Amino acid sequence: MTQMRHAAKRLLAGPILAVCALLSACQGGPMPQPDYPLSEETVSAALKESALSWEIEEARTSSGEGVEQTIYSLRPTEGEDGSQITINSCQSDGSGPRLQIHSRWRGDRDPEDWQKVLRLAARLYGGFQDEDEICWTCVPPEAEEGGTVSWQGALRGRYLTVSMGALSPWDSDQKILSIQLYQSKEVYDQIQAEIEEMRGDRMQQPKDEGP
Repeated sequence: MTQMRHAAKRLLAGPILAVCALLSACQGGPMPQPDYPLSEETVSAALKESALSWEIEEARTSSGEGVEQTIYSLRPTEGEDGSQITINSCQSDGSGPRLQIHSRWRGDRDPEDWQKVLRLAARLYGGFQDEDEICWTCVPPEAEEGGTVSWQGALRGRYLTVSMGALSPWDSDQKILSIQLYQSKEVYDQIQAEIEEMRGDRMQQPKDEGP
C-alpha cells in the first residue's frame, strides 16, 4: 500500500510541477521600457532579438521646447530590395514616450515577416506581457491570408494603433504597415487634436495669388 502511495505521488509530481512553472511564467513582470528617445544600441539589439535582418542607415535627432526626438531609417541587409523601415521615437515633457514605426514593401510577404515588426514595436516600447501580445491582440486570422489590418485601442494602459494594407488605391502592390504607441488614450487624443488644429490653420492661410 505504501509503495502505491509513493507511485501515485510520483505520477502527480510531473503535472503539478509543469502547472507551477506555467503559473510562474504567467506571473512574470512586464517587458522593460527602454529610455526615450531610443538609442542606436537599443534599436540594434531589438532588431536582432526580433530576427529582423535590418541595419540603421541614417539617424536624425532634434530637441527643443521639452521634446527630444530621434528618427532612424533602416535598410535590409539582404534580399529585400525596395523595402523600408522608419522608426520615430520621441520623449516629451507633457506626453511621455511616443513610438511610430512605418514599414513599406512591395509584393506579397510572409505573415511572419510583418509580425516580426509588431514584435519589434513591443520590444522598443516595453510594458507588454511579452513580445507577442500586440500580435495576439490586433491581428485577425484573415490577415494571414493577405487581408488588411486596422486596429486601435488601449493595451496594458498604453494606446496602440496598427494599420496595414495597400499604400494607395492606385498601387495595390506597395504595402505599408504603420504602428503607433502612446503613453495613454488621453495623450493620443491630445496629439490628434493638435494635428487637426494645425491642419485647420494651414487651410485658413491666404494663398499667394502672385502679382
